[in-house]
Amino acid sequence: MKASLAKGIISGRRALRQQRRASLSPFPAAALGCGPLHLESSLLDDRSKTYQRFMSSATLREIPQQDITAQMASTQSNSMPNDYGSSNPQSLCLANISEFLKDLERAAAWNHGKPGKRHDSHLWEPEFCRSVVQKFDAFLSDAVAAKQYSNSQSTVSKEQAILLSPETVTLAVKALVKSHLETHELSTQIRSWERALGQLRQTPLTDHLSLRLLTANGKAGNIGRVLSLLQLRKARHYQPRHREFWYAITSLQAAQPKLRNIFCNDSEQPLIDNPTRWLDAILLNMHQRDFPLTAGLANHMLKCFVAGYSGKAVHHFYRVSRQAVLSLPVEERPANDVIENMPTQSVSFQPSDDEKQNDKYIGCYREQPVKVNVQYHAASPPFYKIPSQVRGKLLPDLRKENDSAKNSNTMNNRSEGGVFKIDRETDPNYSIPLSAAFSFAESLQHGACGHEGIRLNTGSYNVLIQACVQRGALWRAMHLVDEVMSSSDDASTKPNTMSFNLIIAGLARVGDVMTMQDYYHKLLAAQLQPDAWTVRAIVDGLLNLGDVSAAATVVQDLFNQHSVLPPYTTHMKILELCLGRSMVYEAKRHVYFLQQLWHWEPNEYHDEAFVKLMRATQRNTQLQKPALQQLFRYFGAELLDSDFL
Repeated sequence: MKASLAKGIISGRRALRQQRRASLSPFPAAALGCGPLHLESSLLDDRSKTYQRFMSSATLREIPQQDITAQMASTQSNSMPNDYGSSNPQSLCLANISEFLKDLERAAAWNHGKPGKRHDSHLWEPEFCRSVVQKFDAFLSDAVAAKQYSNSQSTVSKEQAILLSPETVTLAVKALVKSHLETHELSTQIRSWERALGQLRQTPLTDHLSLRLLTANGKAGNIGRVLSLLQLRKARHYQPRHREFWYAITSLQAAQPKLRNIFCNDSEQPLIDNPTRWLDAILLNMHQRDFPLTAGLANHMLKCFVAGYSGKAVHHFYRVSRQAVLSLPVEERPANDVIENMPTQSVSFQPSDDEKQNDKYIGCYREQPVKVNVQYHAASPPFYKIPSQVRGKLLPDLRKENDSAKNSNTMNNRSEGGVFKIDRETDPNYSIPLSAAFSFAESLQHGACGHEGIRLNTGSYNVLIQACVQRGALWRAMHLVDEVMSSSDDASTKPNTMSFNLIIAGLARVGDVMTMQDYYHKLLAAQLQPDAWTVRAIVDGLLNLGDVSAAATVVQDLFNQHSVLPPYTTHMKILELCLGRSMVYEAKRHVYFLQQLWHWEPNEYHDEAFVKLMRATQRNTQLQKPALQQLFRYFGAELLDSDFL
């Protein structure tokens, strides 16, 4: 610990010497995404408001501070000593700094320095990481406020030089990434830290620190910051690493879920829905730094085109409704002890005459227990969404229809003949992001931005299949599996279980059980083993059509034939839809199957992975007797002790 502390002091002194010699800020404008910091008066005013917000919020700070200068006394901020025995981090003694650095190193280490697997969630304490991050954030906030209100170039203390050294900031960024924050929270936090460090101008942007900042911004989805840091590392001739390009691509994936609206057309989506321009910038940076393009990075780039399902690929088969228990016939009402466990909701009711005469009576709504019901829609998906309904049929050519409508100013003109669904899906205007995905994959094969061409493997085609499924191009996805991958002589491009799972899941979303069964048989004919996601996809397709009895039977058959189980959420979905449709017998039949899993014991034919899965299923509290009884009461049914073995 003493060695690391001395190293921090030496690096802090080295930072001061470098700052006096260099006229450029340690955090340049290119890395921060803003202009020269000494000209950003509006940024300083905004930071002042941010500081006041931090000082007035007790939930965001675990280290309330006293006033830094006499000018801050008028703010009347809450002040009390922090966890390290000082009321001001600017005046922390060396011993208190040592204690904080010890916690910071522990928060930044994998599993906090405990022995075990690197990604063991049981050894990972996000709350501890957040507490350390909040203390470092409070220090940065007070340091910026002190510099802002002092209006002078004050001498940097030894403690502040240690806390602002590149090594300390790197540990803080690592702890921030391990805090398990939401994407938008991580984005806001890392941007705030970069602005604070840019204003303080005490932290040189070293190779390791820039890499850690790039990693944090990549996970936060800050695309502009990531590309700026890539350019900075290229300008400073830092050694290129696989990690920086991986997280540069990750920034595109992290930004998509919070920006894309799946209910809008492709033309109404944000520009990030087609990430080709940013991927080209990353490829160009890699080529200029002589870093080769690998198949793993190429597949990671293709995943940027998988942004979520569109309206062409989904259909809502059922809805959840609630009905007041008191409005049910007397013979259909649950028992009183069951009603106590049912959900409540403010529903309308018919008031009595006494209630109408009461002066305190307001409105016709009252909090009452309700019964949850699942109601299936009578309308089926449009025929053009279901592959089995358009097999061998010609569909109108949308391009000719649009041209005819423009030329004749009428919407009744239709072209003679038509096109098959596969031809419509391969049209570039069907989905611009989908066409961009295939164009980008083709450019990778021929060499993009100066790189050598690569061969697409099974993982590459699986990403393209997923992109097709999410855009509603099921025929194009099936063409990739049936024609492109299956007919290839290269073993590295043969379809695997995931290839069939993606198609089966896409067919399940539109309720095409017939085609879904065909591809399940193709999976078995290819000598592939179904897995948990295969079972889940098949069950989802049957549940979408309302065949809950067949869904429960499929789970039992696949367990007996292939020793495979779906995720536990599939068991819960079967039970909820059974109870929501008042099919209590089917729900109890599936509960009987779960009881068989409780008493399961391995034999010499079971492998280690399956035994581990079964033990985890048996320990799952959501599938135990108390949780199942509570679930039945929630839907107004009873699961008695006599129903258990």
